[in-house]
Formats: sequence, structure tokens, C-alpha cells
Amino acid sequence: MSVRNSIRVGAFLLALCLLLAGCTSREVPPESSSAPPPEPSLPPPVARYTPPELSVTAGDSCFALQPEEYVWSSVDQYGDIGQESRTAAPSSSEESEAVSLGNDGFQIIAQLPYASLQVEMAKDGETVFTDAFANLKQFTPQTGVDYLVTLTGQWEEDDYYGSCVYRFKANYALEPQFAFEPGTVSLGEVMVIYGYHIPAGATVTATTDLKQAPTFFDYEGGKVGFLAVQYNGAPGNYALQIKVNDKAYDYQIKVNDVQWEVEHLQVEESVTSSTINSAAAQEEYTRVTAPLKKISDAKQYWQGPFMVPLPQDKIKSITSEYGLVRYINNNKNPSRHDAIDYAAPAGTPVYATASGRVLYAGFLQMTGNTVVIEHGFGVKSWYFHMSALHTQTDAMVNQGDPIGAVGTTGFSTGNHLHFGVTINSMWVNPHSFLAHDLLGDPTTETSASAPESSGEEASQ
Repeated sequence: MSVRNSIRVGAFLLALCLLLAGCTSREVPPESSSAPPPEPSLPPPVARYTPPELSVTAGDSCFALQPEEYVWSSVDQYGDIGQESRTAAPSSSEESEAVSLGNDGFQIIAQLPYASLQVEMAKDGETVFTDAFANLKQFTPQTGVDYLVTLTGQWEEDDYYGSCVYRFKANYALEPQFAFEPGTVSLGEVMVIYGYHIPAGATVTATTDLKQAPTFFDYEGGKVGFLAVQYNGAPGNYALQIKVNDKAYDYQIKVNDVQWEVEHLQVEESVTSSTINSAAAQEEYTRVTAPLKKISDAKQYWQGPFMVPLPQDKIKSITSEYGLVRYINNNKNPSRHDAIDYAAPAGTPVYATASGRVLYAGFLQMTGNTVVIEHGFGVKSWYFHMSALHTQTDAMVNQGDPIGAVGTTGFSTGNHLHFGVTINSMWVNPHSFLAHDLLGDPTTETSASAPESSGEEASQ
């Protein structure tokens, strides 16, 4: 074999070896597969919402409330509904330290918007107020008293719903407040003064530039007093100072003028000599009635407006109005009429204008057969000149009970009923008590229906 052929054969064998070496080192690709990749690892499902907390703001302080009781459902990210509940006794709340609240009370912010929120205020284990939380402003708390506050919320969303109960103890440290809208009063009228947030056991007193000052009584968790303005006083602005213990609160009230009627009355000398011109009659009247005017029962006996003390169909007319200026037998020095005179036939029944306690039932030379009734808080009604008495001293009467009959005894010129009202020794306008409840809403003057009475005597 020639040299050239030998080279050719060697080259061929070398190439074949390299080819075989390359084939054995090449990796065989894996067979293709349609199986999905494995899923990533996920945490277990958890509830999306938990029973919410409430944020309570009271003045400059703020604290969180966790629900003590709840029934709660919520939806997780997979649409699964989770439910949980808890029932707990409120002992922990009752034993906790009370949160101090001021005149502005407290405000609530919920972690989740609620559908409704109810509030209950309890004192010494007894519920004293319950309503929607938005109406809490209608609650009149007592200062220095511990209240257990219970808040019940309802949630009604698509992905969370349920109810939760929250509790905390609160103590109101309130500044006393007094209200006497509208701040003006006319001569012969009464201004009602309400006191709120008065500390338990505190003494409330008042002084004025007028001839008398109100006395305060316990009323619906606070205080109430009546400022009676004398009919023969002067209009103008007057100072009113109210003290709670030693702390003073100063106000100004306006007294409006009234144009009074004028009456010229002629009375027989036989009547005047035994009544208005009799020293004995004057002394007896003052001795009996002056102590009565000072009596003020701390209990309110009446409810609602006073009633006209006669059957409406028996009243002929009002012969003399309250407050009128009266000239008797041409006397240059007038007197004042402090009541309403209703002309009615003799024997017409006279009724108690409102419920109360009879302070006096008897005969006085000046006023004839007389009845005086204390209705509570120093409010009294007076009935003069009756022909008969149908009640007795110390009796308790209800509104509309018969107490006497129309007559013309004492200083009188004809059959009529002299009907008056006093507060703190001041004669005030009876129409105001017939037109509305002194402690309530206006109404119309009312009288009781009653059996007809006999007698047709005219009155003056």
C-alpha cells in the first residue's frame, strides 16, 4: 500500500473515532410531559373579620372596648363562613374603675361600620335609660353617680354580620346647669327654672332683685324652682343668682309690663264694715292665711294642667279679672284683684282644680267659706265666698273632687267663686295654670262635666 493510501485510511479511522466519541457524550433529551406543575404551598384559610372593638372618646381621653359578649359570622377569602360566639358575665366591667365623663358625655367610633347601636344606662343594678345611642343626649345623668354603660351593636354586611355587647363603668363629673327659657316673664306670671347635674345632697338657693326668690325641689333627677313675679311690680331687667352650695351662677331676666284692667266697684257699707274695713276681719285673715302661704310640700301632687273649678255650662261670666286695678266706693287709693271671679248660680258645685292636700277648710269673716289646697312645690289654689264646704282640713283630694258650692259669703256682692293661685306667697295669674301644665306642654283651659246645680241668683 502506498504511503498516500495509508494516510487516507488513518484519517478516516480518526474521524470515525471522534464521531463515535461525540455520540456517546451527548445527553438524551427527556420525554415531553403534559402534567401541570405542582401548586405552591398556601396557608390555611383564616377568618377575614373578627368581632370589632369600639373606640370611646371622653373629653381628652380615649380607650378601646373589646366585646364581652358576641355572636359573630364572617366570610374568608375562599367564601367559607366562620362563626364564633362568646358569653361573659359583666362582673369585670362592674368591678372596674369608673371612667370620668364631663358635660359632653362620650363618643363612639367603631372599628367596622355598624347597622345599629343601642345604649343602656344602669344605676345600682336598675336600668334608668335605654335607647339608640344617637338619643343618649336625652338622658339626664346625676353627677357623682356610677353608671354601668352597656352598648349593643349590630352588624349586617355581606361578608361579616353579628351582634356584640360592650360594657364599661362611667361616673359623670358634671358642671351644674340651669335652664329657664325663654328668659323673660311678664308681671303676675311664673318662670320655671330647671336645674341639671346637681350633686347629690347639694344645697341650691337663689336670690333676686325682685321681692321673692324661688325655692328648689327635687324633680326628675334634678331640681325645679318657680320664680313668681308680683303683679304690681315694675318691668325691667333683674339679676338672678343661683348658688349650688357655695358656687354662684349669675343670670339676668327680663320682666315685661302688662296693661291691667280698671274696675270701679260699689259695695254696700254693711258688707265693707264687716270685711275690708274691719280690723278684726283683717287680723283673722292674716293670722290664718299667712302661715299657709309659707307651706311647700316637697312632693308634686298635681299632674297636667289645672281645670276650671266650675262646670263650664254654669259659668255666666268672669266678673273680675286677675290683676285688675279696683276702686271701691270711689276710694282714690285703688286695691288690686289677685284672682279670677267666676259668676255662677248659688249652689253650683266647686271642684278641686288639681290634686293636692287641703291646708284649710273653714269660715273667715273676710272671705267667707274658704278652701286652700297645696298642690306640691308651694303651688296653692284658693277658693273664697262659698255657700258650703264639702271637704275638710288635711284631706287629700283629686282633681275634680267637690270641695264646696258657689255662694256670696264674706266680702262679696253676689254669687260667684273667687279663684286664686299663689306661689311663695305671691298671687299669680290662674289663667297660666289653666292654659298649660306648669311643668309640661300648653293645652286649652278645661273644666269638669258635672251634675247641674240649683239656684239662679245673679252675681257681680
